[in-house]
Amino acid sequence: MGGVAGLYGGGATGLAGAIVSDEEFQEGSVAYFHMCRGVYREMHSWPVYAFGFLTIQFCSGWTLPCRFSEWIYTRPKAAFPDSIREWSKPLPAEQHAKPSAELLQQSAELCQALKKGQSLFDYYKVKFAERETTVESDAQ
Repeated sequence: MGGVAGLYGGGATGLAGAIVSDEEFQEGSVAYFHMCRGVYREMHSWPVYAFGFLTIQFCSGWTLPCRFSEWIYTRPKAAFPDSIREWSKPLPAEQHAKPSAELLQQSAELCQALKKGQSLFDYYKVKFAERETTVESDAQ
């Protein structure tokens, strides 16, 4: 076995420290803060811990940002009132609006134009040009 995996015994088991995968210890949580504080305390002398870690944490609000973000995360999410949810339900099929005869006729004309190979742009350009000439002739 060669390479880095061979040096460390292969995979995540060969890493020096344990990998924290528990959701409780995600960065920014209070549990993560206490874990970091414990590690810092183990690695440094008491005066360094008191004047280093504790002073920095006191000036940065201690765990207040962690607790505030947890509080926001656990707040109930806003929901629509029952009246709006009832209003938003889809209508039954028998209450759907029926297309008018004019709409059905225009749809059939458009389908015929598309079957002839005409594009939508060309179809509407022709229709608008016909309408303009009829409007002009009606005005005279």
